[in-house]
Amino acid sequence: MKNRYTVSFTITFVVLALDQISKYFVRQLLPLNHSVEVVRDFLNLVHVQNPGIIFGILSRSTYKLTTYLLITVSLVAITFLLLFLRSLKDRDLVLFIAISLILGGAIGNLVDRIAFEKVIDFIDFHWRTYHWPAFNLADSAITIGMVILVIQVLSDETNTPSM
Repeated sequence: MKNRYTVSFTITFVVLALDQISKYFVRQLLPLNHSVEVVRDFLNLVHVQNPGIIFGILSRSTYKLTTYLLITVSLVAITFLLLFLRSLKDRDLVLFIAISLILGGAIGNLVDRIAFEKVIDFIDFHWRTYHWPAFNLADSAITIGMVILVIQVLSDETNTPSM
């Protein structure tokens, strides 16, 4: 079924495009390390650059090797996701959607790593002084895709008869 690849490509492309467009506007309109309050005591738009991975892990590393390692890991993960996508059956539409969201987010953050050696983050949720680490649309797509994937896998396990 060719439609499954069309769905996958469309989702991946939309996630990638929205991620890169949003990061472009953040870079153009908000100086680095500045913040704009959107919803008091809840949401700011910020412009931060994360050279590490999720939640700033490895962000203090000054080694160029870290950037190359993260690019390599991203490429391996993207390759794995593409192979996994290819192995899915036509009836696995939910998995196509989940993997496509993860793929779009992974490519979006990879583009940043290649272009800037850092990932641009700009969404800052907080409650008064307690801040969740800043993130971006690519991170959101990866998280949503992973949640869908886990729910799908767990629901398949609970629907599988035991012997």
